[in-house]
Amino acid sequence: MFLDLSVVKQHLRVDHQEEDELIEEMMRSAESRCEAYLNRDIFVSEEALNDAVSSGQTLRYPMVITPYHKQAMMLLVGDFYYQRESAQEATQHLPNAVLSLLWADRIRGA
Repeated sequence: MFLDLSVVKQHLRVDHQEEDELIEEMMRSAESRCEAYLNRDIFVSEEALNDAVSSGQTLRYPMVITPYHKQAMMLLVGDFYYQRESAQEATQHLPNAVLSLLWADRIRGA
């Protein structure tokens, strides 16, 4: 995972462990949604990216994660966490703050 549970919990202002599994699932979902929006394969480090390239994996415009991407993921976890009861209002759209953080690195039309 790209995000650290303790940092995400601080962002959410959660100081208990009862929802750790739920938050971790939200973290995985946020990471997946952001990666899908970017239309790229994201790696935690240059070394991990190079390992994937050298192993012959098929990659979609690979790149190393940036602080902007991590912030977008944390904002999306917050959206998931605080809006989890309004599933009937869920859409395919990402919040504007998330989009603004990811937009510059997005591969369009691929």
